[in-house]
Amino acid sequence: MGTLTIPPYRAALLTGADGTPMVRAAGPDSKQIQTELQWYMFWQDVARQINAGSQAIDSLEGLVTFGNHLDRPDGRFQHDGALYVEVDRGSVLYQNQGGVWQYIAGIMYGTLVPDQRPADLAPAADAGFQFRTTTDPARAFTWNGGEWVETTPIRYGTHAERLAAPIADLVSGMLWMETDRGSVIYQNQGGTWLFLNGTMWDTMSPDNRPTDLGVHDAGFLYRSTDAPAREFVWNQVAWVETTPLLDPTTTKGDLIARGSTAPATRFPVGSNGQVLTADSTQTLGVRWGTPAGGGLQWVNASSPLTLTTTMTDVPGLTLTLPKAGIYQISGVIDFAANDSQALLLGQLVVNGSAHGTLVIYQAFSVPSRATVAQVWMLTTGSPGVVVKIQANKNLGAGGSLAHVHSTLSAAFLSP
Repeated sequence: MGTLTIPPYRAALLTGADGTPMVRAAGPDSKQIQTELQWYMFWQDVARQINAGSQAIDSLEGLVTFGNHLDRPDGRFQHDGALYVEVDRGSVLYQNQGGVWQYIAGIMYGTLVPDQRPADLAPAADAGFQFRTTTDPARAFTWNGGEWVETTPIRYGTHAERLAAPIADLVSGMLWMETDRGSVIYQNQGGTWLFLNGTMWDTMSPDNRPTDLGVHDAGFLYRSTDAPAREFVWNQVAWVETTPLLDPTTTKGDLIARGSTAPATRFPVGSNGQVLTADSTQTLGVRWGTPAGGGLQWVNASSPLTLTTTMTDVPGLTLTLPKAGIYQISGVIDFAANDSQALLLGQLVVNGSAHGTLVIYQAFSVPSRATVAQVWMLTTGSPGVVVKIQANKNLGAGGSLAHVHSTLSAAFLSP
């Protein structure tokens, strides 16, 4: 719109037919009062610009409003791009896009008992709506356009509660700690619960080992709380006992080995030259001899490892297995956590490939420290297999470590 043009001040506002100034006169013969053209155009422009300004001011009204969900106006009669804040649903924010209110941002807080999650959300317009609980344990949900998907990163509860929760409604990657089974940890990986880590402690008399484990529970550890102490690992289809044999005649808890053939076979233990003797001609007990070659290998970390988000070899935790057969591999990682809420992870690597269950420590507070152990069963087809321990963290820049007290051992069990 152009600028106003003011007529020359000499132009009269009202003129008669002969151009002389006029005033309104009474009577039927009075001449019609007229406005000079320049002044007429001037007032016309003034009116136009005043009206346009008024409309611009009016157009701002309703662009940002707030109220309860049920009071949100019909988007078809609102300004395109207008915003509306629903104060009764945690001040979640909607925008009118082409006559449809579209969820933009915000979190609604409420309870699950009773369930206060909105039941009237639209398939597309409300996609992404966030809901979190105000009660303990804290849980988070997202509306995916058709149903609520739980996005709580870590949940805990009983084994039965985990199985009862529809896994299709849980975000992939979620961790679950089973409180009735020693806080063993499972992870939702693409709609399947996979055992990650942890040990269940209970009795062997009665036998309380779980009877419902399957292929996705491989590596599940069970240790007895009643004497004698026993240890088992689930190998996908059955329990395998991994209890180390202890010499009943000593107070040191020395390892012994069972034998079924003669002559005796001897395997070295560690780096101090002690060996285990398996000899069917002798009663079970302490049988130390001279080093030969084969049985138990052990190393500790040569220096600390500063953890990053990439799996990295822990210095010194590497062994070469001298023969083919079945080994029990044990890894112990001494974690020092300096990254709040980070997962500190360790893994066994066999000939360059990750193998079996992870070692996991959750750093709920920092600084903190924990020594975490894991046992793997490994069958090798030839001598010279290289095993090592790697570690990393999933987030943070706080300088978490795997300390020098970390160890790796390999016990040869049988050919």
